[in-house]
Amino acid sequence: MKPDVAIRSRLNTRAGRLRAARLFAGIVEFEGRRLAQLQHSRNFAAAFGRKAPDDIVTELDILTEKRLLRALRKLQITDRALGEESGLSGAPDRYTWVVDPIDGSTNFAHGMNVFAVSVALMDHTNPIAAACFDARDLDIYYAAAGGGAWRRRGTAGAGPARAASKLHIIASRSAAFDRLDMVGVQWSPQTAGMPPALAAAISLNCKIRVLGSAVAHWLSVASGACAAGILQRVKIWDIAAAGLIASEAGAALFHFDGKPLLPFADDAFDHFSRDLPSVSCHPLLKRVLLHSIREAGIR
Repeated sequence: MKPDVAIRSRLNTRAGRLRAARLFAGIVEFEGRRLAQLQHSRNFAAAFGRKAPDDIVTELDILTEKRLLRALRKLQITDRALGEESGLSGAPDRYTWVVDPIDGSTNFAHGMNVFAVSVALMDHTNPIAAACFDARDLDIYYAAAGGGAWRRRGTAGAGPARAASKLHIIASRSAAFDRLDMVGVQWSPQTAGMPPALAAAISLNCKIRVLGSAVAHWLSVASGACAAGILQRVKIWDIAAAGLIASEAGAALFHFDGKPLLPFADDAFDHFSRDLPSVSCHPLLKRVLLHSIREAGIR
């Protein structure tokens, strides 16, 4: 399949990346609303299998990933893709799709509407355009490198689409956590004793939220609902799209050692199954978060 010159050749411009992100937004919205309707009507296969003792995959994870990749490849930007369920496919290329069909599969399978559909286009190992569907309010988030982060609020039914608004994390705030600040945290249940990520969050003396979706955590940072999202056990497909959106909204993204998260490491696609413990937060909170992480013994 030949790349589409009309889209691919313009990815080196901010306007071209933003146009691409808007196209991705339409694709994730279509699939996300379909999943939300199936879940609401209970008209979906409840059977699921285990990928790991604490991780599941449903038939709809696999089907939705296939549908997403089919729609994205029709844009003829690239055939190369990394999907959570199907792994890496396609000939080597500068660009790669990174897809998480249902982030929060356990929530979805149990009827909780805290899940997301996530798509990012990577230039080598740097996300340059992305879109996410957030099932909580049927909101659509999208972003382009250098083009900002945007949210289009969801509407129930077939009402008129709302205009997208640009996301800006409020610049002025204290460099310390307030007791009313909310911090999302996700960790591995396999951790013996107190999970270090949870211990770090508790030490901040604020409100802790555990959503069961890495994407939902970082979209909450991008929207300003949460001051930070601490993710101890995540893969590249969990955070590629939400990371770009949060970053373009003004958040700081970094590994637990304080090094910048984006772009991902040069060998990110060679070792795509490894965990990428990382944080998204208001920039003024990075110092105190790093201190809490180190005090919790996370290395």
